Amino acid sequence: MADVGARVSDGALGWVRGITRYQWLVFFVVWAGWSLDAADFGLYSLVLQPALRELLGGSPTPADIGRVGGIISTAGLLGWAIGGFTFGIIADYIGRVRTLALSILIFSVFTALQGMAQDTLQFGIFRFLAGVGTGAEIIVGIPFVAEAFAENNRARILGVMMTGGAVGTLVAAQIYGLIGHWGWRWVFYVGIVPAILLVFIRRGMVEPERFSAVAERRRTLAARGDHSDDDREFMRFVPAIARLARSDRSRAPPCREEPSRCRSAGCIRPFCRCGCDRSTRSRRETVRDRLASTG
Repeated sequence: MADVGARVSDGALGWVRGITRYQWLVFFVVWAGWSLDAADFGLYSLVLQPALRELLGGSPTPADIGRVGGIISTAGLLGWAIGGFTFGIIADYIGRVRTLALSILIFSVFTALQGMAQDTLQFGIFRFLAGVGTGAEIIVGIPFVAEAFAENNRARILGVMMTGGAVGTLVAAQIYGLIGHWGWRWVFYVGIVPAILLVFIRRGMVEPERFSAVAERRRTLAARGDHSDDDREFMRFVPAIARLARSDRSRAPPCREEPSRCRSAGCIRPFCRCGCDRSTRSRRETVRDRLASTG
């Protein structure tokens, strides 16, 4: 029975052992960002009424609170839509990593600034801009994870990532229970916490292999004079991101481990100069060959 249970466990969860440290890092940052986005939405719902009572002044009626609250909530959702559309395009130009970092920074700063609002107009503007960051984080994070897990387990990981929404709601309830009695402003100040994720982004994240392979192909075609119809269509469709492939290689520092130790531990950097992560390197070359063959 024990052997049967072990085989069932290996079959059901064996794919987890194949995830590299780089993939875990990408998953954690995006999942945590999505969780904190959901937490913000839950906290906003909890503190909207006391916030509008103070900002409207006097003795606002429930109808007044509902009307102004509806407008501010609409502004936040409009920010989600504009942020997702705009930053989805930007991510194709400056890369997934930089766009994700920018979206988290926008979301964190303007969520915290909502706690400093002195009137409903400021509150609405900050809510809109925080929504821009939220929409950008979602629309950039999901493709980022999909590209990082492009070869294996993409559907599984994207499904697991969606649990961040439920976890974020639970986190919001706990945060409100801990600091809600300090006032609604302090609840929004907690919104600066997601900025901590920027540390992880800057320390170990580089562009996904598929994104960098596309950038490399564009750079190669741009340096070549004659183009086929497929090449011209590719150049027209893919933005000028050729600089990214070079910048990612220059930004990834050499591995500090000895080659033998690094091979056994697994390197988290797809562009590690020592070339020790053979599986990552071979996957990258495979993707690049596929892209080249389509031309």
